[in-house]
Amino acid sequence: ANKSRRFGGSLGRRQASEALGPLLAGFVSDATNVVRQAQDKGVMLSAVSSRNRVVRDLATILAPHQQRAAGQANARNSKS
Repeated sequence: ANKSRRFGGSLGRRQASEALGPLLAGFVSDATNVVRQAQDKGVMLSAVSSRNRVVRDLATILAPHQQRAAGQANARNSKS
């Protein structure tokens, strides 16, 4: 489970969703071992494990933004 223990308590998915509503982009899995290995080796997460949970979660969160950016770039190029 995604939990933040900062500020003296724990915050679960439900509480985060209720507190942030539409501002919440998503959750990133806890993959401490993969993250630690990548940091120790000085490489990207995908170099340690190409389809790890963190990379998949971040891709899901960023996909709508990447699609919007691609659409804006295509619109600019078609005006030229």
